[in-house]
Amino acid sequence: MPENSWKLYRTQKGGVIREWSEVVYVPSQVSEKKDSLPYRYLVISVRRQQGELFEDGTQVRHYAVVTNLWEMEGQALLEWQRGKAGTVEQVHHILISDLAGGVFPSYRHGANAAWLRLQVLTYNLLQLLKKVALAEEYASAQPKRLRFAIFTMIGRLVKHAGQMLLRIATETWEAIIAPARSRIAALILIWG
Repeated sequence: MPENSWKLYRTQKGGVIREWSEVVYVPSQVSEKKDSLPYRYLVISVRRQQGELFEDGTQVRHYAVVTNLWEMEGQALLEWQRGKAGTVEQVHHILISDLAGGVFPSYRHGANAAWLRLQVLTYNLLQLLKKVALAEEYASAQPKRLRFAIFTMIGRLVKHAGQMLLRIATETWEAIIAPARSRIAALILIWG
């Protein structure tokens, strides 16, 4: 690749320079759909400032990112790709540990698949609740914290005169429910 095609990506501690470039590459795939976009290839070059060698004796290391996203500029695409690294492990931990996704209720595959889908749906709803309705202090809260701070503090179920009533604590209404309702109403106005 020509030297003028490389763009500075970032300079790290210890004098490590990362540069990136877009590669014009057309692989010979046997089967490709006619309406699909071709892949985009970005190369990252890692080298030291003073031409020093890495521990394994190499002077330059190259890494590639292959994507089908063409709308984003190369630097922004690399930042986005690096920013999502490791997030699936956190989601997996929450599904397994907090939402009982690791303990299947049956020996039947269909029942276990439905159980896992229910856990993923619960996780997605909790994420939506944290982003849209709850205060900023709950933005990174785990399900256990939400359970004790929000769901168990809402109110108390009371049976009286053949009816079941939910008595909501005034503090809970003022601190959590009323602000959440106003945030949701504002979103409805924007999207509606």
